[in-house]
Amino acid sequence: MVEAAVKPGSACKKLGQVKKSAGIKYTCIKSGKKQVWKKGTAIKSAAPAITPTPKPTPLKFEAWSTEINSKILSDQAQQYFLDWARDRIGNQSNHLQIVQENKHSSRVSI
Repeated sequence: MVEAAVKPGSACKKLGQVKKSAGIKYTCIKSGKKQVWKKGTAIKSAAPAITPTPKPTPLKFEAWSTEINSKILSDQAQQYFLDWARDRIGNQSNHLQIVQENKHSSRVSI
């Protein structure tokens, strides 16, 4: 069953009843001996809450070691990679990793 649109001054059934239609709120009131819909009031839509964007805090870098050079770093990185690869493919002998010196002067060396 579809209800008819509420119109101010038209009959309503229950005193104090509230209906919302097309952004307007209507209330059933007693006018003389009749119960009628009071002229509606616009429903204010709540403005969306604005959440401030937090400002990133700068990170302080502290070296965990000063006793390191590029060879130690490279060797350790290669070992971690080999361990990672071995965990995923098993210890197969048909894979070989060859690491060459940096032959390209345009590349950065550590």
